[in-house]
Amino acid sequence: MKLSKLAFPIVFGVLAFGASQMASAAINVPLVLSATVHGFPDLFTDNVLAASASDNIRYAVNGAPIGGGRSGVIVEFDAVNPILRSVRPGRITIRTEARLRPTGNVNVFLYNWANDSYVGLGPMLFDGIDRTRTLAIGTNVRRFINEVGGIRVRLESRTAGRPHRFELDRLQVLVD
Repeated sequence: MKLSKLAFPIVFGVLAFGASQMASAAINVPLVLSATVHGFPDLFTDNVLAASASDNIRYAVNGAPIGGGRSGVIVEFDAVNPILRSVRPGRITIRTEARLRPTGNVNVFLYNWANDSYVGLGPMLFDGIDRTRTLAIGTNVRRFINEVGGIRVRLESRTAGRPHRFELDRLQVLVD
């Protein structure tokens, strides 16, 4: 008898905790469009599908000259999830799995739709081995989501003195 009186509060508490965890789960924002702004992309992987999953099919771009003996790669991705129109986002997380030769930084930017400019989130350090890196922003994130639930991500890599190659295996955009 005492066991049945305790069972309901315990089961109810577990269910309530599970529901609260599901309610705060991150929303995946699928990639829908990609563009190489600067660099020489591999013809067979220059598409959004190459960066949509961790499958070793890479969105690969060779650096192009940017002057002063330097090489640069700039790629942009648009991700859209219409549900973002009706939520109050607290944070946007950018997760990448990539490699860069030679070792260096890839700078991550989000497009600010309110004032038509990019805002830097910071650098991610990559080398010649696939690495997963994550950056997040949690301040005033609504400015990075347009009226259809779209988010634009820019990845930039610049090296001095020698050409380089950026290979992106997966770009994931999460909102919570």
